[in-house]
Amino acid sequence: MRNNNNYNNGQFVPYYGGGISFSNGRGQYAQNAEPKKRTGCKVSSKNGKQYMTGWRLTSKFGMLTYWAFMYKGSHEVVSKNNNRFVTCLVQMTIKATGVTVLKPALWNMSKGTVICQDFNIVMNPKARRGGYCGTFINK
Repeated sequence: MRNNNNYNNGQFVPYYGGGISFSNGRGQYAQNAEPKKRTGCKVSSKNGKQYMTGWRLTSKFGMLTYWAFMYKGSHEVVSKNNNRFVTCLVQMTIKATGVTVLKPALWNMSKGTVICQDFNIVMNPKARRGGYCGTFINK
C-alpha cells in the first residue's frame, strides 16, 4: 500500500520551492499567491494634456471607473508646505448602470495624486502593483 501525503483538503502539501506550504482546501496556495487586484490607476497624456484614469471594484456598486482631467478654468494653488495643487474635475462612472457623476477635485502636482473629497477617493498612480484608487483617509 502506498502512503500518499499529497492531500488537497487543508492538510500538509509538500512544496518544492525552498519551504513548505499549506493548501486552503481549494487547490490554492494562500501563502504564495498574490491577492486579487481590486484597484488601479495610471497617468496618461493626449494632445499635451495630462489626465488620470482609475478603477476599483466594490461589493455594493461593482466596477467604478474614474477619470480626472484639468479644464479651462483650472488654476494652481500653492499650500503652506509648498505643495502645488491644480483644480480639476473627476468623472465617476458606475459600469453596471452607466450612471456618470462629475465632481471637483485637487491634483497634487508635487506628489502626483488626485484627491476628490466629494467621492472620498484618492488616485495614486505611483502606488505599488499598478496604482491605487480608493478610500481617502485624512490623517
